Amino acid sequence: NFEYIKSEIVKIYAQINELKLQILGDAQSKDKLYNKHFIFDEKERKSIDIEQIVYIKAESNYSTLFLTSGQKIFTSKTLKHWLDTFHSPALARVHKSHAVNKSKIISINKSEKSLLLSGNHVVNFSRNFKFN
Repeated sequence: NFEYIKSEIVKIYAQINELKLQILGDAQSKDKLYNKHFIFDEKERKSIDIEQIVYIKAESNYSTLFLTSGQKIFTSKTLKHWLDTFHSPALARVHKSHAVNKSKIISINKSEKSLLLSGNHVVNFSRNFKFN
């Protein structure tokens, strides 16, 4: 039965993550374990930590990740995919086409509905976006 095999794989995956946590130990290591993902950049896979992301811009069914190094990674994944993959409160969807790393916000211009991010990136936010 496919569903049974799928549930067993999920259990094994959870056990592997628990073992990793036991090896790594403290809570900071736990955060780092779940906040690092591999992303295809042209022909190679790169390990990207959530703290390297300044913001993500949606472009139809594609997206571009803007990193603190100044590098841009164009991907064939949607913005929603990246938000679901990183599943972190550090990333906030501020507009239908933008998600930002909250720790990279330098200033908020409410009259122009824009955010100044590290690296002098400017991103617009929607009028419905609520600041925490």
